[in-house]
Amino acid sequence: MTTTEARQTRDGRSKRRAAALSVGSNTTLVLGKLFVGILTGSVAVISEAIHSAMDLIAAIIALVAVSLSDRPPDRDHSYGHGKIESLSGAVEALLIFGAVVFIGYEAIDKLLHGGEVQKIYLGAVVMGVSAVVNTFVSWHLQRVGKRTDSEALLADAAHLRTDVYTSVGVVIGLLAVQFTGIHWLDPAVALAVGLLIVHEAWVITRRSVGVLLDESLPAADLEVVERIIHQTGLTFHALRSRRSGPERKIELHLDVSPKSTATQIHAACDQIEEEIRSELPNTQVTIHPEPTVAHDDTRTVEWWVRQTLEQHQDLFMGYSDLHVGDCPEGPRIAFRIKVPPQTTAAELHHLCEHLTEHMRQHIPDANVCIQPEPA
Repeated sequence: MTTTEARQTRDGRSKRRAAALSVGSNTTLVLGKLFVGILTGSVAVISEAIHSAMDLIAAIIALVAVSLSDRPPDRDHSYGHGKIESLSGAVEALLIFGAVVFIGYEAIDKLLHGGEVQKIYLGAVVMGVSAVVNTFVSWHLQRVGKRTDSEALLADAAHLRTDVYTSVGVVIGLLAVQFTGIHWLDPAVALAVGLLIVHEAWVITRRSVGVLLDESLPAADLEVVERIIHQTGLTFHALRSRRSGPERKIELHLDVSPKSTATQIHAACDQIEEEIRSELPNTQVTIHPEPTVAHDDTRTVEWWVRQTLEQHQDLFMGYSDLHVGDCPEGPRIAFRIKVPPQTTAAELHHLCEHLTEHMRQHIPDANVCIQPEPA
């Protein structure tokens, strides 16, 4: 087993253990909050029980997602199963939006029809314990999620962080009812909890959908790629990137000399891929080497021009008087081509444009002057 495979196996076990811990803690908290919420009649505590129930479902989804996303590519999924984690995040967000609707309905009903909260201190104690437990579990999920680049665990950690904030808010609301006797503060806090949950759901939706739509990697990651390639003295173009679950996907065209050997190009690509993966773990790099020329190397420019003309020699009857010069604006290329006497002006124009376009693919700033003459 290679070092990369060993790390992936280790990360997979860590993700599954973290997700299982979240399932266990959320199951306990849901039962405790629901029991105390019914006992005290606090809509805020009941809303927190519902929130924790959504967190429990999200934790179960995360556990399934991290288990499936680590499966290797197969015939039907040649790019792997990483996007399962992003899909799970989007599903979790939809569940949270549903919970908000229920919480809002219960809170507004309590505001309109009234109701008193009983055994306030019991509710405050349960919510305080919930905040402490979720603080620990959220920190653990966040740590493992960042280390393994797991979208599912990071989404679950975000859920639990919001649960911590809202639990503290409910404790404050219950104590305010106890000391002021104003019972409508309880459903008012529940509505505030709902607003916080909406914000959380939007953040998760934005991140998950961005991955599903192949959004580019963050600018900081792309700067790492650019720095590593420039350190080799080479240039690149057509850079594309995306994320698939815990994996980053990077594709680019590497500019190489037309005279570079296959061994040299392979060694350069290997070096770049290795350095990128060392700074950006779980990254799959695809490099397409493409010959190009330096503007100040007239010999290389001439070699490439001759290659282009020979590749398209079936379009004309020969060429002569090839001259390559160096100008401030870029290389100047001039030559004659022989064409059949019956060639029309439109055909000549199309032929010259075709040759010029192919030369500029590898000599972008070339000033090409073509003089056609009848054979």
